[in-house]
Amino acid sequence: MNIVIAPAIGSDLQYLAAIEAEAASLFSLTDLPEPLRSTTLSQEVLQGSFRSGLLWVARDANSQVVGYLMASIVDNNFHISQVDVSPKFGRQGIGSRLVDFSLSTASLAGYTLATLTTFKHVRWNAPFYEKFGFYEMATTELGPELASILEYEDSLGLKNRIAMTRELPYKSHFSGSVK
Repeated sequence: MNIVIAPAIGSDLQYLAAIEAEAASLFSLTDLPEPLRSTTLSQEVLQGSFRSGLLWVARDANSQVVGYLMASIVDNNFHISQVDVSPKFGRQGIGSRLVDFSLSTASLAGYTLATLTTFKHVRWNAPFYEKFGFYEMATTELGPELASILEYEDSLGLKNRIAMTRELPYKSHFSGSVK
């Protein structure tokens, strides 16, 4: 399958909510309770990430958007905020390629740390990010913004959430083209 990872363009934003909703269906109701599983990122949030150059998409051979990664800057670090791949395209390495591309981009931009929050126990969450060198942060390592994100997630009813980090620069796992 020929998948291209690239910065998002404006017309891509219309597809991201549907991909997020499809991906949410993979979580148990215990991990992602209602109404969270049927709530998606607002177009305003996506637009902000897009305008900041922190939104990447995966496109299939027909140029259809099949996944995306949204990042932000948290405590002056590169922060992976959201990664979603349509389940129809799951388990094909698309999420890995999105993470790889974003970490490579963050390294080139001069960031020295990458962070994220995720479920500790879900196999396609913390164990997935460990493959990229992320490790769980101790509470004492959290900056104020990252600590606030975890507190907010807890207030929404999300349990077993952790913060993870890794140092940058990052060496890509994929050689050559991102195709």
